Amino acid sequence: MSRFLFSGVNLAITTPFDHQGKPDLDRLETLLEQYLAAGVSSFVLSSGTGMHVYLTGQESQSVIARGAKVINGRAKIIVQASALLTEDVLNRVRFARDCGADGVMVLPPFFEGPTDDEGIIDFYQEIASGGLPIVGYNVPQAVGVAITPDLLRKLCEIPEFIAVKDSSGDLAQQEALIRTGLPVMIDILPHLHATRLR
Repeated sequence: MSRFLFSGVNLAITTPFDHQGKPDLDRLETLLEQYLAAGVSSFVLSSGTGMHVYLTGQESQSVIARGAKVINGRAKIIVQASALLTEDVLNRVRFARDCGADGVMVLPPFFEGPTDDEGIIDFYQEIASGGLPIVGYNVPQAVGVAITPDLLRKLCEIPEFIAVKDSSGDLAQQEALIRTGLPVMIDILPHLHATRLR
């Protein structure tokens, strides 16, 4: 297997807002420059941490475009491209590609989407036509669909599906995903929250 495309720290950067509740792109630029200077190797733009679900499509695009312009090849870029409708996901993937992103992070179909493995595989195969490497996003407690080890094996047969990011906070589940030997990115925030609660 070749070297993983997103090795190292993949920082899901917060989207700052101004007093009118709009994305503050100048502050975003300042944050990006600080993290670039600190050596961050990859950024996730418009992520869950970056308030993805609270941004309009246009606001998300402005964050992605400005972030990509600032980063300008100095680090890798992953764009959160999840949406309810497959066509909306594909539009987000294409926009990310056109801005120079290196990959996208996409939740499996949720709310009223397919929950069986075949339906999820069909969904990611369709998203693969957007032309960017895909990191599946596993947050079963939020979307009601889990990427299991067996499903991960099948998804990684899609050439564009390169990894899963697990944000379940379930250590046993993460261990099971890691045991597949396939690329797994781990979200440390659920573990930090759990530690604080003890």
